[in-house]
Amino acid sequence: MVHGHKGVRFQNWARTYGCCPEMYYQPTSVEEVREVLALARQQNKKVKVVGGGHSPSDIACTDGFMIHMGKMNRVLQVDKEKKQVTVEAGILLTDLHPQLDKHGLALSNLGAVSDVTAGGVIGSGTHNTGIKHGILATQAGQAQRLRTSSSAHLLFDGGRQGPSRDGSVQFSKWGQGSGQQPDDP
Repeated sequence: MVHGHKGVRFQNWARTYGCCPEMYYQPTSVEEVREVLALARQQNKKVKVVGGGHSPSDIACTDGFMIHMGKMNRVLQVDKEKKQVTVEAGILLTDLHPQLDKHGLALSNLGAVSDVTAGGVIGSGTHNTGIKHGILATQAGQAQRLRTSSSAHLLFDGGRQGPSRDGSVQFSKWGQGSGQQPDDP
């Protein structure tokens, strides 16, 4: 069972915005995220999901429940042949880079900042550098999202971004799009 914390103060990276959510959670598994979402549904609470907190706005601020993805930060699978990796949404790109390098892989290009999470760059439409490159989500083949109102579903396939304000990206498959939905965890 996941345990939340009261009295936690969240601040974004620039310390320009902050909040004190009613409950602050740091899940370590999809099952724990589901527990928080079920509790939020039962108590009619809004849920905000945060990662690196790099947004310069107050979009992550809430007086409801906050899920911080920092403990869901693992590389789950590497397929060197397909040039794809499956990661948890809370992995910081700065931590992902050396993991990819161990397998002779890399993201095709990056933005100016790597202290952002895989889920954050996909969910927010983070841009990167160069006019010939799409947003970072175009490098992701697939992503799954859990919502307070339903079970896990495919957020997008092949880099077609979908809205993320009502859910939390859990798994991201980076690399060439496979056209297959990841297993529902």
